[in-house]
Amino acid sequence: MLADEPILPGIVKGCVYDAKTGSPIAGGEVTVCDTDSFFSTGSNGEYLMILPAASHTLLAEAPGYQTEELEIKITFGEPLTQDIKLKGLV
Repeated sequence: MLADEPILPGIVKGCVYDAKTGSPIAGGEVTVCDTDSFFSTGSNGEYLMILPAASHTLLAEAPGYQTEELEIKITFGEPLTQDIKLKGLV
């Protein structure tokens, strides 16, 4: 990318679920590694972030669950749906 080219945004959205029950996880957090960007999930477990079109590493976590790390690729004009399943600590 050239220095004078604009950084185009893209969207990633999804839901954070309990891997065993399939229930949405309220109060979870999805963080974009190496940035200050994060989103807390609501009662429906959903999140939505606008990020620069590029590859990113997401970190999903919630109290009582194992942390999940995954790689995504954001493309301008093509919203990405990325649901995340977290395993319980027990």
